[in-house]
Amino acid sequence: MTTVVESGMTFGPYPKGTCFVIENSGIHKSAGEGVKIVEFVKLHSRREKPPLLWLVEAKKSSPKANHEFEEFLERMKQDGYGRFPGHNQSVDEFIDHARNERLSAFGSVSNDFEDYFSDIRDKMENALNLYFSCMLKRHVAADDDWPQTFRDLDLSTIGFRLFLVVKLAKDTWLPPLSEKFKKVLNPLVKTWGLGATSVEVLTEAGARKHGLISGS
Repeated sequence: MTTVVESGMTFGPYPKGTCFVIENSGIHKSAGEGVKIVEFVKLHSRREKPPLLWLVEAKKSSPKANHEFEEFLERMKQDGYGRFPGHNQSVDEFIDHARNERLSAFGSVSNDFEDYFSDIRDKMENALNLYFSCMLKRHVAADDDWPQTFRDLDLSTIGFRLFLVVKLAKDTWLPPLSEKFKKVLNPLVKTWGLGATSVEVLTEAGARKHGLISGS
């Protein structure tokens, strides 16, 4: 059985051969410094369907999105505007412009939120790339690291789900967190053909419902 303790949460226990703690693996270390990676990869079997690999990143908390921006954007959406009246610039495009130009009206938009998800995106992308590169035998030491169950998977049918688990997240945090998570991972999802439901943000309770965490 494999148990992973991370960010104040205990994941598992998982049966032998169904969890690979990639963050502490030799193949990750051999990739060199600067290669960020998720905590672990879990093999999830499904009845009469191809199995899934769950890439799991755990965080204790998350930076808050700028409340002024969120309230402004929500008002625009409630008013039925996807774009400013009489303009071609979308709300999101204006906010990006405001952030880049450091305009005073939105000068308090925090880069912490952007950096937080940029870091997670890199970890997910690196984990996916490292798995496939190992299965294609681009790393000599890979066979000594990955469990045989992972190496026996059919690469043409295997599915993936990318989970961010935030221990202290409240349910009310999930909409903006999920929206941002899906947005930053959209290029990865599209290029790898992962599917629209492959990306999800979970609270600790949500992780328990998915079977990532056992017990109460």
